[in-house]
Amino acid sequence: MDMAKAKKMSFMVNSVLFIFVICMTFFFWYVKAEFLVYFSIPTILVYIIGYILIHNNKLDVYIWLVYLWILLYMSVTTIGLGYNMGFHLYSMSLIPVIFCTEYLSHQLNREGVKAVLISIGIALINMACTSVVVENGPMYQVDTVLCNFMLVINASIVFGFLIIYSKLLVSMVINSEDKLKKMALVDRLTGLYNRSGYVNNVAKVIDIANSQEKGI
Repeated sequence: MDMAKAKKMSFMVNSVLFIFVICMTFFFWYVKAEFLVYFSIPTILVYIIGYILIHNNKLDVYIWLVYLWILLYMSVTTIGLGYNMGFHLYSMSLIPVIFCTEYLSHQLNREGVKAVLISIGIALINMACTSVVVENGPMYQVDTVLCNFMLVINASIVFGFLIIYSKLLVSMVINSEDKLKKMALVDRLTGLYNRSGYVNNVAKVIDIANSQEKGI
């Protein structure tokens, strides 16, 4: 993946997160969770800074900034409103992101990340926040019906993101493999099949002919 595609994908992700945080800010105001409303202000600023970093090709800085802030956001909202609302589920979406980051770092010839160790750290933070809520209860009490509604919303967002992101990652890998195969079979200068490509093409023609004979 080239820098232009990486910037486009980062811009789309940042926009979705930015809209989500604004929506959550109104929700926190509605349930009178004052601390979470105030906490949303620096969160919004983080994603505004994210646009600047993406524009300036600082994707590595952007990824780490957003990654760490999502962890903090997940922790604060879980402790503030409890795990029944499903905010702790967002930590699940971070795991495929960090593995995708490792892949992108390799594609852009940059230093990779320790995806396995970071994923373990995410799981530990998730369990720690949940334990705090189980032991002490949430900072703010919210109506059960509203809790169930938010749980459905948050779970739908997380699983939807996981499905889309996983599909995107697989598509990236497939496209990368197709480009490598084409480079191996086609001469860059002339655009014609090289020896390997010619042999591979002839083999396919023979296989098709054999299949047709068997069908007859």
